[in-house]
Amino acid sequence: MNFTEILLIIGGIALVVTVLVYPRDVFKTLFIGIPRAILVSILDKIWIILIPIWGPFWLLDRYFKWGVFNRAEMVFDSEYQYSGRKRKIDFNKFSAYILTTETNGNKVSQEILEATSTIQDLDGLEYHFIENEKYLIIELPKIEFFAFCLLIQCMKNQIRDSEVYGFAMSSRSSFFLYQDQKTTNNLIGKTNTNKSISVSLYDNLDKEPYLRMNHEIELNDKLTTEFFASLVKPSSK
Repeated sequence: MNFTEILLIIGGIALVVTVLVYPRDVFKTLFIGIPRAILVSILDKIWIILIPIWGPFWLLDRYFKWGVFNRAEMVFDSEYQYSGRKRKIDFNKFSAYILTTETNGNKVSQEILEATSTIQDLDGLEYHFIENEKYLIIELPKIEFFAFCLLIQCMKNQIRDSEVYGFAMSSRSSFFLYQDQKTTNNLIGKTNTNKSISVSLYDNLDKEPYLRMNHEIELNDKLTTEFFASLVKPSSK
């Protein structure tokens, strides 16, 4: 058995292990990611020629605010960012929490440990659990806004079958965020004034913490800041 054959065997074993451990990621890459990239490459070359076809529909979409083209852009652009007015926040004045329906504390602790060991912005993270019947509540006494958003996304990626929400509240305002399933690096949610918001992890949130206000974002209307506030006991800041 020569060196090339050994490498092929090792590569085959690694491929099988990857499929078994991360079946969803493999499926998403093979049947969504690659075909989408091919389609985007084709459309990028011929979109001008097709203006007479899609142009009138684009104008109608903008006029009536249907949002059809926005949703299409989300599908074909993994780096899609929601637009909207920026609302700066002083996150040091907020008490921060993450709530998840995964109530196994040992499992959640392991996921947090994995996140802190691989993501520099989460290094030295302090947290403790608050018991609740439906949710496991993670209180984060000292966390920056960018790290808070990263942790929401990271935990949702790790415990995919469970709900994961980030909630923050101060003496004057509050908001919640969760991973947007239509895009890759956006969190969406609402404020205590029922305004729809988004956060893009591509933005410089570590230097300028802010929320984007956008009433066109589609949200779960059953979720409110009052609901999350009723579950937590915030520390004073």
